[in-house]
Amino acid sequence: MYPETICHPADKHTERGAPPDPTKTPRAAAMPPLTVEKPAVEPFSTTIAMTTQLTGLSRSEIYRLLVARKLKAIKSGRTTLILMAE
Repeated sequence: MYPETICHPADKHTERGAPPDPTKTPRAAAMPPLTVEKPAVEPFSTTIAMTTQLTGLSRSEIYRLLVARKLKAIKSGRTTLILMAE
């Protein structure tokens, strides 16, 4: 009735209508676990994304702290860099 949609080979159903086990698909196996590694040298500044990983705070909370002037930041092009220490 409907044409088959193009999808990733790992998404092919093993039986008609039954989705494959997500833990056994090649895409799931290829995804490394999210880990936060401490940098070898403490940086002078970090991006918003790195600051969220280092502190555990959300992006929204980091922006609230910037507005409240509890954190200091500089711009480098389009990137906002949070200053780590003065």
